[in-house]
Amino acid sequence: MEKHKFLPKNIYNCDETGISTVQTPGKILATKGQKKVAFITSWERGKNITLLCAMSAAGGYIPPMFIFPRKRLTHLLEKDGPIGALYKCSDNGWINEDLFFEWVGAL
Repeated sequence: MEKHKFLPKNIYNCDETGISTVQTPGKILATKGQKKVAFITSWERGKNITLLCAMSAAGGYIPPMFIFPRKRLTHLLEKDGPIGALYKCSDNGWINEDLFFEWVGAL
């Protein structure tokens, strides 16, 4: 930072994470010593959505980007989402070079 005189507001850390569309089952409560406990598990495999986030060393952030595994975006995917977020699609729901530069270019 000192060598190149970068300001903390200009230094960002970026990461992506996958979010499953199928919830993991919650905890099951049962009486201690009970031999059989009923529970339900989803056999649905679900799909992953990619979430791209970045935050600066000064505490600022870039609005996130959500990437869905589809051909076309519908307004329902954006409903009740974070203000300023970008919503995009790719064949597999993963980030690619074009989407990354579109996200950075939207700043």
